[in-house]
Amino acid sequence: MIVDRIYEYLNEEGKTIDEAILEEVVTRFERVVIRQLMQDREEKPGRLYVTRFSHPCARKGAYGYHAFEAEELAPRVKLNFVIGDAVELAVMATAKLAGCDIGLSNDRVEVEIDGVTVGGYVDGLFSDAKDLYVAEFKKMSPFGFKRVEKEGITDEWGYVSQVHA
Repeated sequence: MIVDRIYEYLNEEGKTIDEAILEEVVTRFERVVIRQLMQDREEKPGRLYVTRFSHPCARKGAYGYHAFEAEELAPRVKLNFVIGDAVELAVMATAKLAGCDIGLSNDRVEVEIDGVTVGGYVDGLFSDAKDLYVAEFKKMSPFGFKRVEKEGITDEWGYVSQVHA
């Protein structure tokens, strides 16, 4: 759905920039750079995050939840996160330029269930006038993309669990 609209938009001639979308991208990218490169990552023990419990390695989530010492992220990993965020912003902006109704772009959402609060960030919510869909953007290498084309999306990295949560 979204991809089809993006492709149609990219094939159009005479495109113009939507200043509001451009401003949103610039503002969000500024927050990305500050969050990913300039601030120390703060683990918040005792808090449940969708990415913490949807990851296939339960131990990783438990370590974060119980505040075990974690090693500093390598510079390569930090850059990979920035690139992933930039790709997400580019796709989101292009989808909006293509007329897709996407809200909650990377907004924090918390849900309380039986006294337990679970938080996370929604990449976006896509509405096609009759239904609402969770929009989850993931970047991957060409090798990874070929693998997904061949095998489909698995929960090897917890993406399916993350979307369902």
